[in-house]
Amino acid sequence: MRNFFLAVFFSSLFSGNGLAATLPPAVSAALKHARIPLSAVAIVVQEEHGNTPILSLNGQQAMNPASTMKLLTTFAALETLGPAYRWKTEAYLNGKLEKGVLQGDLVFKGYGDPKLTVEQFWMWLRELRQRGLRDIRGDIVLDHSFFETVHNDPAEFDHDPSRAYNVGTNALLLNFNAMHLHLIPDGHNTIALLDPPLAGYTLHNHITTTATLDCHGKDAYQAHLDGHDIILEGTIPEICGEIDDYFSLLPQEEYFFAVFSALWQELGGTIQGKVHSGMVSPDQIPFAKYISPPLSEVIRDINKFSNNTMARQLFLTLGTVDMAKNAGNVETGRASRPAQKVLPTENKDQGGDLSPLQTLSESALAVEPEGESADADLAGALDATRPPAGNNTKTEKAPSSKLTTESTLSSDATPRREYPPGANITGSIAAMQQWLKTQHLQFPELVLENGAGLSRKERISALHLAELLQHATRSPFYAELAASLPILGMDGTVKKRFKDNGIAGYAHLKTGSLQGVKSIAGYVKARSGKQWIMVFIVNHPNAALAPAAQDALIEWLQTAH
Repeated sequence: MRNFFLAVFFSSLFSGNGLAATLPPAVSAALKHARIPLSAVAIVVQEEHGNTPILSLNGQQAMNPASTMKLLTTFAALETLGPAYRWKTEAYLNGKLEKGVLQGDLVFKGYGDPKLTVEQFWMWLRELRQRGLRDIRGDIVLDHSFFETVHNDPAEFDHDPSRAYNVGTNALLLNFNAMHLHLIPDGHNTIALLDPPLAGYTLHNHITTTATLDCHGKDAYQAHLDGHDIILEGTIPEICGEIDDYFSLLPQEEYFFAVFSALWQELGGTIQGKVHSGMVSPDQIPFAKYISPPLSEVIRDINKFSNNTMARQLFLTLGTVDMAKNAGNVETGRASRPAQKVLPTENKDQGGDLSPLQTLSESALAVEPEGESADADLAGALDATRPPAGNNTKTEKAPSSKLTTESTLSSDATPRREYPPGANITGSIAAMQQWLKTQHLQFPELVLENGAGLSRKERISALHLAELLQHATRSPFYAELAASLPILGMDGTVKKRFKDNGIAGYAHLKTGSLQGVKSIAGYVKARSGKQWIMVFIVNHPNAALAPAAQDALIEWLQTAH
């Protein structure tokens, strides 16, 4: 009989109906005002070292987490790759270099660097000039074979292919394949500044100003490509100041070549050929290498600014640890940590099915980007870019390089080292599942598509997201993960929440936002000195109104516990 009453108690504790009365009144009131039913909400609150949650509403229900899925991707990367992991990008000479003239092709090979920005690329090209390369009499060849080539439809997610967050993954991704547009009101007209420079393309600005638009309304302008002409059309508010936006119009190879050509000419170099794909022979020695910042810095951009492109690049990298070593990539820094004892939580074997409210339609899941601008993920990441403090390149003297496609033997028939197949999503999902298994983290409801949360398919429960955050507190890399999260009221995607409030600075929280989804998860430091883990996910058509309820829970935790 005693066991029966215990079972009834815990059943009511972890069910939505049993918890409704125990939600903080301000949270309940905010959800009611937003017309969001409790069945569309998942909440878990647990002390950092606690054994059971103090609040758990629909904790076991599989939910679309939006960008809070980046917590899983970035923490798994810290554990498997190590915080000191760095990506490399290589340059090869396919021909003879004499007196500054290359009689052949310049080849670039990428290994998935998530943040090879135009500033860093310019520094590296400057290094190539200093090493004696000036005139290129051949082509620019791009080797992006480290990632499997897949067709990416940038319009698939939300029918807006020009948005920078819809850029597909590429082992040789340059500057997020994005253009930065800066619009300056000038009477009835505007001045448009476009960066980076794109050789061979002309900007035509037809954007005007108007007094009828609201400063915080939807964009009333657009950019599109007509051959080699970039056309800007529409209107912006006349009294709301200057506007920054990010978009992607060019295919990745064309973008790379246009940026390279512009920068190379600025540096005094010349290029006579065109651009095409190819593969470097695995036994060739690079002319120069660029080494990225460490993973610990990269995940700050991913989490603070919710950069989807970088997160997707990182997720693919998770499946390449052995490949990276075989290809001579940068030292990963560590193997996966041994599992630690998992504290008791809810039954992990009960994944549950999606309720009708959580099976959101395609049209309801169009993207609703986070942050202060439509592409805040890129704005933050690019604003955070600074030229390296020192020379961030490594060079190796090399003769010429040979290109290969399917051949696996050199010209003298001597066996040589082969590249493994390119990384793909299937391999990265398998790597993630293997890591979870080694850590004794059983998430049966977990569904992964790209690891960034920019997905209609990805699922995880609030309980297991909280368990992941608790598991992270026992990791030697917890400090790196926590430091990568937005600081409440101070930076990242929570910069404006509780700004100039006594609570500002007392929480590190990752947000997630799609149309029909609002989520927030992370760590809250209470006045009592206790550290709390909170996860709050809403899957509902009125999810855009959920932040008031989430903020009420943060305030309740910080001030009353």
